[in-house]
Amino acid sequence: MKNKSKTIIINRDSEADTCRKEVTPKLYKAGWTDDQLLEQRTFTDGKIIVLGRQAKRKKPKRIGELNY
Repeated sequence: MKNKSKTIIINRDSEADTCRKEVTPKLYKAGWTDDQLLEQRTFTDGKIIVLGRQAKRKKPKRIGELNY
């Protein structure tokens, strides 16, 4: 049997970096403008959890790219 070694490429870019390099250029090419794009935004305040007489919020929801 031959020993086949595999090369693993680790991408150290954040989600925002990947979005800027991969997604945003394609949106521009499709005709979207900066006025129509929002990047890395929170779109909820977080779910409210009520326990007896106390309430707290869960983590807010975030998006990488919002097109409107």
